[in-house]
Amino acid sequence: MSKQGLAEKAGLHQTYIGMIERKMSNPSLDTAFAIAEALALPLAQLIAEAEAERKRHDEAPKRN
Repeated sequence: MSKQGLAEKAGLHQTYIGMIERKMSNPSLDTAFAIAEALALPLAQLIAEAEAERKRHDEAPKRN
């Protein structure tokens, strides 16, 4: 799904979706629920996937 499609389904601006994606903004719980609903996922699954991605990022070898 595109950012624009997600934004429309969640009732958010696509710029805000981009800011969340780039970790420039932290969504409120209400916003997280709206995003999860737009993705047809339980919020717990959305959070679990975000945690797994963060763990993979944190464990990745650092480039110098």
